This record gives sequence, structure tokens and C-alpha cells, in this order.
Amino acid sequence: MAVKGHPGGTPPSVGQIADYLLLQSHSAVGLVDRAEAAGFVRRRPDPQDARVARVELTEAGDQAVTELTRDHLEELHKLAAALNALVPEEQETGRAGGQRHHDPQVVVRKSEQAITATSGASTVMTTQPGE
Repeated sequence: MAVKGHPGGTPPSVGQIADYLLLQSHSAVGLVDRAEAAGFVRRRPDPQDARVARVELTEAGDQAVTELTRDHLEELHKLAAALNALVPEEQETGRAGGQRHHDPQVVVRKSEQAITATSGASTVMTTQPGE
């Protein structure tokens, strides 16, 4: 996810991945090593700085991230439905127009929009399961 969500046209460096994931550099190196061995990412030299390795998703890695995103969004929809059931009816109209103050469905939709915007993925599921 840290690779796919990286902004700009240049793939992230291992150091940037460490920053995104709040890891020490050596831990990110190990993570990238394992992902590379599994065929999910590949390292490429940075054209401007030979000391820097850029990390990009392989086709298999991109597919895996897309599938995980779809699965996570499905679980968020289930969680939103469960949370809606817990909100007392008198709190459901906390905002103008009857919109819930912290409507879990709105949170899920905004999460989907953010994922799509940062990853550029057009395959992210944007409807509720069963629609």
C-alpha cells in the first residue's frame, strides 16, 4: 500500500516506505527484501542518485494490493452496518437533513475516495456489497 499510495510519478525509496510505515530503515529493507522475494515489488536504481533504490509494484503486487483493498472495503461496509445498528435512533438526526453526525457509511465512502485518489486505482470497489 505504501508503494501504490506514493504521490508523484517517481516510485518511493526504501527510506520513504520506512517513513510511511513508521519503521526503522533496516526493518523497511527487510520488508522490501521479503516482498521482492515473493514477486510483489522490484527495486530500480534512482536515475538522479545512484545511492537510492526506488521500489515499484510488479503486476502481481499491484493485483494483490487491489484485492486487499477490495477485501478491506468490504469489511469496512460490514463494520459500518454494525455501527449503524448501535447508534440510538434519537442520535441519528444529529445534523441537518437527517444525516448522522458520524455516519459510518460516509466514513467508508470518504475512505474509498481517498484510496482511489491516492492510488489512481480504478478497480477499487465503490459500492456496498450486494448492490
